[in-house]
Amino acid sequence: MKYILLIFAATLIYSGCNGPGSSRSGNSQANVVDEQDVPVGPPGIRLAQGRWGGEHASLNIYKTAAIFEVDCAFGTVYGEITPDSNGNFRNEAVYIRERKPSHAPPPPRNPATVDGHVENDSMSIKISWNEDGENKSAKFTLVKGRAGRNAHCN
Repeated sequence: MKYILLIFAATLIYSGCNGPGSSRSGNSQANVVDEQDVPVGPPGIRLAQGRWGGEHASLNIYKTAAIFEVDCAFGTVYGEITPDSNGNFRNEAVYIRERKPSHAPPPPRNPATVDGHVENDSMSIKISWNEDGENKSAKFTLVKGRAGRNAHCN
């Protein structure tokens, strides 16, 4: 959990500097939607802040980034999640496999991509990353406002 908080804090600082995946150009406030009941708007409107969850995954969307947790891993999605007119989005991310015990060295940060589709209160995502020279991916279906059910490694 402390790694998640450290990554989230670093991401907020990094995204404030227009880091990878940042979609900010000048006045980002013009495209902000604060209503919790607006899952998808016209193109260029980011998803509202909030929780999405499903089997084996959860995604918490914040103002300038998102945090995902999946079975035995977690990560940060860089920038605002802004679906196109078809509800599709792609953001750069980092994927980190959990390590136990907590006093073990920090796990490697694997560059990742999150491809997704949003329709009403349903979201499908595919997280793709390279780990130890092997391309890997995982797909999840999430529902707006639902808590995710994912396992933590022992």
